[in-house]
Amino acid sequence: MTAAPAAPAASSASERPVFCDAAGFEAALVDRSLTTLYAYWRERAGAGGVMARAALAPEALTAVLPDLFIMGRGDDGIFRYRLIGTRVQAHIRTRVEGLTVAEVRRGPLVDHLTALFQTAGDAPAAGFGVSALDGESSPLAVYRRLVLPMTTDGARVDQLAGAWSVTIERPDDPALKHLTLPSSREAPGRLLFHRAS
Repeated sequence: MTAAPAAPAASSASERPVFCDAAGFEAALVDRSLTTLYAYWRERAGAGGVMARAALAPEALTAVLPDLFIMGRGDDGIFRYRLIGTRVQAHIRTRVEGLTVAEVRRGPLVDHLTALFQTAGDAPAAGFGVSALDGESSPLAVYRRLVLPMTTDGARVDQLAGAWSVTIERPDDPALKHLTLPSSREAPGRLLFHRAS
C-alpha cells in the first residue's frame, strides 16, 4: 500500500498533532476499550501501518463493541460515520451514521475532530484526541477518541476504526442531565499520533 506523505492537519497552533513512539502513544490510552482496540490493531496492521478491514472481527472485540465506531472516507476525501457502538449512541442521543463531523458538531470541536480523522487517514497513523466538556470551574467530562487506519482495497486508507470513552468528572452536575451532542460546550484538546512500522 502506498501513502502520500502528508503534513499533520491541525485546527490551531495550540492543538498541533504530535507524533510519538508506540510507548508514548500507548501511555495516553488510559481507557480499557482504547488499549484493547489499539493492541488488536497493532497486531494486524501491515507494514504501512494500516489494518485490512477484513481483519476487524467483532467477535474478538466484544468488550469494545459498545465503544466502537467506524468512519468511511467518501470520494470527496471526507470521513463520515458508518457505524456507532451502543454506548456511544446512548450518550450522544442522535443518529450520526452517514454524517460528517461538520454535520454533527459545531464550533472548534469540528476542526479538532476533522484534524484527528484526516491526519490518521492521510499519514497514515494511529490517532488519539482528547476534549473536555467545559464546566464553570473544572471539566464536567473528558472525552478520549482513538482512531486507527484501515483499508478495504489494500490501496488507500478508506476507513477508520475507532473507540470512544468518556470520564464523567462531576456526575451530579445538572448540566450533564440534558447533554446532547450538538449543544454541548466540548472544548478541543490535544492530538497525538503514532505511525506503526
